[in-house]
Amino acid sequence: MKFLLSLWNNRVLISAAGGWLFAQVIKLSIEIAKGEFTMARLSEGGGMPSGHSATVTALALACGIREGVSSSVFAVAVFFAVVVIFDATHVRHAAGENGKALNQLNKRLQEAGKPALYSGTMPEKLGHTVPEVVAGMAVGAFAAVLFCCWIP
Repeated sequence: MKFLLSLWNNRVLISAAGGWLFAQVIKLSIEIAKGEFTMARLSEGGGMPSGHSATVTALALACGIREGVSSSVFAVAVFFAVVVIFDATHVRHAAGENGKALNQLNKRLQEAGKPALYSGTMPEKLGHTVPEVVAGMAVGAFAAVLFCCWIP
């Protein structure tokens, strides 16, 4: 019990976990409302809002609130967040676009009676668009303020 209480008192950890959880709940709610939810989506990336951006934004902001913006911990968290967000919007997004193109090409090849370039289906939702990242950052900021400032 003492261990769980110690975890709850680690507001940086709770903020990051809360940011991720809030983003995932919002993302699933949006997909259910649009009729786009499938069980396979639970293991895929991408979508609105970005869980990656929510998590690292909550982490960095909570470090700034708890440790101060002049702390080394805050500096590390901010640069970690920048790397993760850059990866989500550029590298992983590009990989998803490549997956989409390869799936379309394979479909055309199979329709023409030719062998596919890749057996199976490439994931298409890997990264995030800028609006998805911005929404994720807003969710993460909300989580950090909620858990570091509003909930005792």
